[in-house]
Amino acid sequence: PGPTQNFVLAGIDGRAAYTLAGGIPNDPVWARYAHDDAYRTYPTIPFAALPHLAPSRDAVVWTSNNRMYGEGYQYRLSATFSPPYRAYEVWRQLQARKKYDVAYFAQMQNDTFSVAELELSKFVLGAADRNPKLVPKEAAPMLRELRGWNGYMSPDSHAATIAHAMRLSLVTSYAGRNTSVLLQTLRMREAKHDRTTDPWLLKHLLVNAPAGIQKPWGAAGIVPMLNPLDSFGITWLNGAVLPGKGDNYTVHAQNTNFNQSFRAVWDVGNWDAGGIVIPAGESGEPGSPHYQDLTATYNSGKLAPLPFTQAAVQAHAVSRQRLLPP
Repeated sequence: PGPTQNFVLAGIDGRAAYTLAGGIPNDPVWARYAHDDAYRTYPTIPFAALPHLAPSRDAVVWTSNNRMYGEGYQYRLSATFSPPYRAYEVWRQLQARKKYDVAYFAQMQNDTFSVAELELSKFVLGAADRNPKLVPKEAAPMLRELRGWNGYMSPDSHAATIAHAMRLSLVTSYAGRNTSVLLQTLRMREAKHDRTTDPWLLKHLLVNAPAGIQKPWGAAGIVPMLNPLDSFGITWLNGAVLPGKGDNYTVHAQNTNFNQSFRAVWDVGNWDAGGIVIPAGESGEPGSPHYQDLTATYNSGKLAPLPFTQAAVQAHAVSRQRLLPP
């Protein structure tokens, strides 16, 4: 028993597998309303019935907190899943090769392409082209930025800042407050040549216009690493500020209030070849040289060595701490 987790497995024999594990009540209404006391609990969905993929040498498995089952699955596991955009980008990059290595996966973890924001930007540009009189003059620079944008939420991109602010404004004002639902609705209207949403789309083009023009995403999308005592005004324990790089719809998951807790790559069977990095440092003790000594490595997109065998650990060790009984 425990919280549900996605487990991706790989073995030195070349097989890969996936399974969802954890206790999930078989609640047909997803706890959306209160039940009579006699019906307050439901039996847990059997482990064998949870989504899984049996070990296989042909398996290619991935997960990004997205829905992990298709149509026809007999259980309703959750009312919500993360949008599929990050999972789609991982799948796309896995399909681009038949063989992988540590460097390729490390590069993938730093990918900042946002298929959702790029698609939404194209809908806005289409509305602007169809309704030039509805576009204020001050929006012209923003449109130029969006027209030349390749969809990457990279630190030097002004268009990424514009697209992010525009998306937040659109989904906040939209009844569902859901990017996936918003894009699906716009696609349906596009297929029917329904242009009634054009004025609404253009209205949100100017959201945060000054910031959108003046700040690249590296400055606009910063993530401060705050110590819990920051809420009491004790700021000197805070870590560094991470520049904007990716967002919550990119493989490099990051937003202004959260960030990847770590990145790691394991080379199955050649464990010493892997790497790992965290945003701050290995030590949680302020004043320690390891309190935030990995931040520069993290921001550069690189991985620190992850020694596994005893020989590799000894070779990489820079200090030793011996624990003795009292």
